[in-house]
Amino acid sequence: MIHAEVLKRLQAEGWNLKPEPAETLAQELQEGDEQGITSSSSSSSSSRPSFAELQSALLDCDLRKFGAGCLPDDVNRAASSSIKGPLVLQVMSVADISKPSYATPGAGRLLLLRLHDGRTACKALEHRHCSQLSDSLTPGSKVVLDAAAVRCGVVLLEPRSIRVLGAGWTLWLKHGRRRRSMAAPTVLAWQQRQAQQQGQGQGQQHPARQRAHAWLQAQRHRQPSSQTTEPQHPGSSSSSPERTAEGRPSSSSSSSSSWLRLP
Repeated sequence: MIHAEVLKRLQAEGWNLKPEPAETLAQELQEGDEQGITSSSSSSSSSRPSFAELQSALLDCDLRKFGAGCLPDDVNRAASSSIKGPLVLQVMSVADISKPSYATPGAGRLLLLRLHDGRTACKALEHRHCSQLSDSLTPGSKVVLDAAAVRCGVVLLEPRSIRVLGAGWTLWLKHGRRRRSMAAPTVLAWQQRQAQQQGQGQGQQHPARQRAHAWLQAQRHRQPSSQTTEPQHPGSSSSSPERTAEGRPSSSSSSSSSWLRLP
């Protein structure tokens, strides 16, 4: 069971938790259950988990399971409002929307984050440069949002309005489970691009480049045969269409040139 003072401090720090999952987590920490999520310094069975132990375990948890929701209901449709904190949210994805691709050089950036409170997801835009944020921020990390403005359903981030608690969910990654359910396509594309660049650095050619090269070679071999055409005789049927007794083209020959005739 969570101590009242610990629970009060968690709420003051911005943690808005569901009662039952939080109690289960505290019980696992208290019993030192190896099958559950345990802290690095597990407490004895007679003592309750401290604030540091409980928060350390929460950093490695999925907030969609433990969070009770703290964002305003109209956060995604509010024209102009503000969010009062502190609120602990979970990072679902991070993307630098200022670049068309990760290979584009340039010092400028514009990060777009997708955050979740356990009930509602929202978009957050880096309005001013935040040194704690980066496009390599691990999905599942916990951030604290405080006194942030909302414009047109997007939360505007500034250095004073966001703070990174930690790149959590290490236990999830430690057990070898893929974070595809949380990672945005841009994150997965970045990982694939890095692997491709490493492979090319070792002298390996990308499969897509190999297929394109093979297709170009096939087109070059077929080009001479496509340009050679058989000569047509002046009296052949292909040079002039068949005509009826009235002098009009037949239906078989006029179907191909029907777009030339007026209705």
